[in-house]
Amino acid sequence: MPRMQVRFLAFSLLVLTGCARAAEGSASSVLMVLLRGAGWEQWGLSGNPDAGTPKLDRLARESVLLQAFHGQPLVAPALASALSGLEAQRAGVWSEGGGRHLLAGSVRTLAEAAMEAGVTTAWFGSWGLGDADPCRPQDQGFTKVLSHAGAFRGAMGDRWERDESGSLWLADSKDERRKGSDATICFRAARDFIGRQAEKPFLCVVSPPEGPLAAMDEAIGDLWEHVSGLGLGKKTLLVVTSLTGSVKPVAASGEGDKGSAKPVFTGGRRGFRGEPYEGGHAVPCLWRWPDGTRAGTREPFPSSLADLAPTVAAATAWKWSVGPGSGMDLTAVLRGTGPAPAGRLLVMEAQDIPLPQPWRRTSVQRDGWTLLHGRELYDLRSDPAQRSDVAQRFPDKVKELSAAYDAWWQEAAAARPVAARFRLGKDPVTFTSADWQGRGLRAVRAEDARLATRAAGAWLVELSEPMPLLVTLRRWPQGEERSIADESFAAVAARIRAGTADLTLPLAAKDKEAVFRVALPAGPGSVQGWFRDKDGATIGAYFADIQIDPTPPPALPPPPAADPAKPPTETPENPPADPAVPPEPDPGSDGEPKEVEAEPSADAGSTPGPP
Repeated sequence: MPRMQVRFLAFSLLVLTGCARAAEGSASSVLMVLLRGAGWEQWGLSGNPDAGTPKLDRLARESVLLQAFHGQPLVAPALASALSGLEAQRAGVWSEGGGRHLLAGSVRTLAEAAMEAGVTTAWFGSWGLGDADPCRPQDQGFTKVLSHAGAFRGAMGDRWERDESGSLWLADSKDERRKGSDATICFRAARDFIGRQAEKPFLCVVSPPEGPLAAMDEAIGDLWEHVSGLGLGKKTLLVVTSLTGSVKPVAASGEGDKGSAKPVFTGGRRGFRGEPYEGGHAVPCLWRWPDGTRAGTREPFPSSLADLAPTVAAATAWKWSVGPGSGMDLTAVLRGTGPAPAGRLLVMEAQDIPLPQPWRRTSVQRDGWTLLHGRELYDLRSDPAQRSDVAQRFPDKVKELSAAYDAWWQEAAAARPVAARFRLGKDPVTFTSADWQGRGLRAVRAEDARLATRAAGAWLVELSEPMPLLVTLRRWPQGEERSIADESFAAVAARIRAGTADLTLPLAAKDKEAVFRVALPAGPGSVQGWFRDKDGATIGAYFADIQIDPTPPPALPPPPAADPAKPPTETPENPPADPAVPPEPDPGSDGEPKEVEAEPSADAGSTPGPP
């Protein structure tokens, strides 16, 4: 029997066994807190004397702590894995941008499983997996949503206004201004939501924008005290973890006054977010069971974010299926009712490029050993700080882990879903450059619009039927009364390419937008916009509003039959080739430009992620 089938059958047996045991101590509701950048060293349970997390420390004493738990070095892949129960590549998300941060509608999420079981679902916090249908939280199974566009505060899609009256949020897709810190707003919304559920089961996921863990500690503790005060503590499973390790602090990056900088407490781990070393992805994970099972236990079994969805589904009896590349149901491990399987392979990677490359910023772990980049070997049991590379001493271990990774890579590459596409329909939609598909420089921050970052990309779309469209290209978000042209980029023309249309319009100095009428056929397609200055330099259109054209042009009459005695003439529908317009890229089998990547250097294709 092929190796992959053997692995799958063994894995399925383990899952079925775990599901059979899940009824004991099962939960009807789930509160999940997915922090960002809260690595081990920020938690009091790491031994950090300055952590300032007393409420999380108390919750840890009431929970099972997975102490060999792993997020991912990048936020978007980590969140996609947590929600889908899949390894990040199999969920189609391996980047912080460039279109490969979008969670496709074909990927089933834990929220959808809960909704199918009649459970009310809610998302409160940053998202970052796409800002249009079918990638938004409300498209992925969450019925109550408080979020903001963009992956982080200050992202291109985020609302730029913030003053003494509060910050703008999207509350079920409607603008609302709310006062308080981001964490306070998110946890307050979760508190109100849970208070309205009474005896109804719920799935509530809170993932606030990044901030110091000490600032989150009180909010998390207060929310759980509220849940317990409502009498829901014995019915609710609480899960608290972080999607990534901590961001490199100023002192660790060599900035500031070195003479007065306080040594950075690392918790004995090397690296930070965005890196494949332990500090980039090793994080605590708390499971507080409703019946208090194994409270205060530290469980050393290696586990990951992909395990959250299948384990929660088993604990709540929500329908969930697993296959190759899925996470494990950890119920038996967490509750101590079954043996922990040995030899588990975990892969953590920070690809952050359009097409994944083998061993790019990758950590492969099994049985206490980790191989990085395919060449650095560490024994985490004796060297958790990863100070001593022992690859030359243990060449057989390098070969063993390399072979395991090669097999994993082949399976993962074959299972990657195609790039996500935004659905166009009757409702107007706004796209931002943060959701471009592209292979070059990205424009993901609001600052990129102000600086006129020389970046470009296309929005991949899907239409259920042919549509006449009105497309408005903008440099600034709606509400910003600013001209496209300014001192940083003196635009004189706007251009759009959509379907077979490739159109250019002149811009006046005070123009704030450029409006185009185009028609797209049913099926997959793309929309791309640019602004050009007098010297021919271009920037991408950072914003595009798209809606069905309310007054499409009348259909043209069919052309008269050609007279074979006359030579062909140029018509508006068939103009001569314009040497200034670049030819269409060579299409791949799906009609989109082929993605051809050269072998990257260690840092090729990378652009800075969120702050």
